Amino acid sequence: MATTSATNGGTFASDNTVGTIAITNPSNAQTSNDSYATAVLLLNEITNYLKVTNFSFTIPIHSTIDGILVEIERKSTLANSITDSAVRLVLPSGSFGSTNKSAGASWPNADAYASFG
Repeated sequence: MATTSATNGGTFASDNTVGTIAITNPSNAQTSNDSYATAVLLLNEITNYLKVTNFSFTIPIHSTIDGILVEIERKSTLANSITDSAVRLVLPSGSFGSTNKSAGASWPNADAYASFG
């Protein structure tokens, strides 16, 4: 079974399909360089989706995709004060898939990766 190498998205946006708080500087999420996509939240507020698309995968014709692994680097200014609400794939149509891969995990107060797949 062949695997593809990790790729970063090419397009980043704050998508208001959910939540009421926009994500500022969403394109800062493209690389791990200590420039962050951010949102300032109060108790029980939810951000918009951070929608990442245009990964430029190279998938050979007649291939079967057995799985997708998404890794997200994240941090909060206060440990355990932010949790995932939803982690969904973006479909070719641009809409969001129905399967939520979030487990509601709390974010740490230092950069750390979480894996979804």
